[in-house]
Amino acid sequence: MEEQFKELDKFTSKWVQEAGLQKPSASFVDTIMQSIEEQSKPVVFTPLISKKIWVLLGTLLVCSLIYMYWIPVTETALPNIAFIREKFAFQNPVADLKFSKVTAYSLGFLALFLVQIPFLKRMISRRY
Repeated sequence: MEEQFKELDKFTSKWVQEAGLQKPSASFVDTIMQSIEEQSKPVVFTPLISKKIWVLLGTLLVCSLIYMYWIPVTETALPNIAFIREKFAFQNPVADLKFSKVTAYSLGFLALFLVQIPFLKRMISRRY
């Protein structure tokens, strides 16, 4: 086994001696560094819908839900909404819902935990 590697070593040293040493051009390091810098530029992705538009859509959705649930049918400016309310009989689904103290505390702590996740993720990504 060693004999085989010795032959390979002799063969490669022979070829290296025949090829000789070549010196790179003076701007070799500069061209390599430029190609590395071009490849290492981060790709910036832009979302199709910006954050401002998402906030606007969410606000419109919340306002329309508030309008449909809490403004009486007689005070609506649009008669079509009154027709939709009468036809589908919208009711507040959480009006009869009652929680015990343990459930309320557990839901509160769950909400606090879920609110902390983005902050912790941002803090960890800044650190590393």
